[in-house]
Amino acid sequence: MYDVAIIGAGINGSCMAYELMQKNKKVILFDMDTIASGGSGAAGAFISPKFSKAGELKELINEAFVYSMDFYEKKFPHLFTKSTLIHTSQDDIETFSIESGRVDAFAMCNALCKGVEFVHSKVESLVYDDGLWLIDEEYSARDIVLTTGAYEQVIKEPYIKLRGIWGHRIDVRTSTQNPNTLHQ
Repeated sequence: MYDVAIIGAGINGSCMAYELMQKNKKVILFDMDTIASGGSGAAGAFISPKFSKAGELKELINEAFVYSMDFYEKKFPHLFTKSTLIHTSQDDIETFSIESGRVDAFAMCNALCKGVEFVHSKVESLVYDDGLWLIDEEYSARDIVLTTGAYEQVIKEPYIKLRGIWGHRIDVRTSTQNPNTLHQ
């Protein structure tokens, strides 16, 4: 029996597993593929501030940005690279640079999950019974955390509505040295 079962081994599930392990929780992590095999593994893994109008959401996102920069630099400096983010607005009216960072998403997720029991399985059933979550009738945990991204829902409830948010990533090989991250 586990304290927490996490379903989805992308950056969110991996970070959750890491934080819970730091609190001496017995954690099990499930994914239908491998760690960081979905959107997290395909992402550029850029750590940058949110460019938007002022407000509570921007403040929260900025706090998360500052926390993330500090966390990666202190806990995983060998997987973290500080860089300058050059931001150009969509209509090229405004261009500025700001400190940011980047990580290798696959390597980072694997480092975060070190020591966590990982099960390569698509979770088909979750049943809550007598204070425990039964996972595919084989595992049990007091609590579950769903970090499945935009994939098929594990729990079918009308209030859980997910939609995919997709971006584009290209990798370009060049001999030109560019210490910056570009964002538009």
